[in-house]
Formats: sequence, structure tokens, C-alpha cells
Amino acid sequence: MGAGKGKEKEQEKESIPTAEKIRNLPPLPHHISFEGLFPPHQTKAIGPATGLVDPYRLFLLFFSDEQLDTLAKHTNMYAIVHDVGLQDCSHPLIRKWYPTTASELQRFLAIIIHIGVSRGASLKLFWR
Repeated sequence: MGAGKGKEKEQEKESIPTAEKIRNLPPLPHHISFEGLFPPHQTKAIGPATGLVDPYRLFLLFFSDEQLDTLAKHTNMYAIVHDVGLQDCSHPLIRKWYPTTASELQRFLAIIIHIGVSRGASLKLFWR
């Protein structure tokens, strides 16, 4: 006898019109819009029409001075924490560490990007 009552309730639910089901929905929860830590990305057009074709200016679209300063700061902090080459070492492959600068990192990243976009060149050619 108990099994028949469950089927009756299911049939009652199915007979409720969709509009009434929608009206009986609970209210929406309070929504907090997402706000990132950084401002939204500002797009910039590039190309001959905008005058933004200089490789250095294109590079600056991806790496700001503040980012390069932060990279240099944290690279130097890592070297201190891990005692990277700060001591004199007689091993031929370990060189003494000198603190890096944002300018030095900018040049390093530019070289790595140049190697990455150069077609047909062997990596061995870049490290002779």
C-alpha cells in the first residue's frame, strides 16, 4: 500500500504548470560581483595605423616598469634566501651572484622572446 502513495505524489508534482513552478522558486541569493585585484585589462590597438610598431613599445605592453622592478626584487631575494652563488666557489660552472636590475631583466626577457620568435635559427647559434 505504501508504494502507491509515492507514485501519487509524483503525479501531482508533474501536473503543476511550469509557470506555477517558476513562481514558487525561492528568491535568488545575494550576489556579490567579482572585483579582481587589478584593474580590467585595457586593450590597445597595434599596427601601422596607430604608430605602435616599434618592438620596444610592443614589449612594454606586456612588461611594465613596476613588474620588472618586482621581478628583480624577488629574484634578488631568492638568491639571498637560497645562498645562490653568494660565496666564492671554485667550481667552474658556478659563478658569483651579482644582484640583478629591472633593466637587466628587461634585456634578458627581450632576448628570450627574440629567440622564441626567430624562425629557422638553431638555439646553438644564440649561445655561442
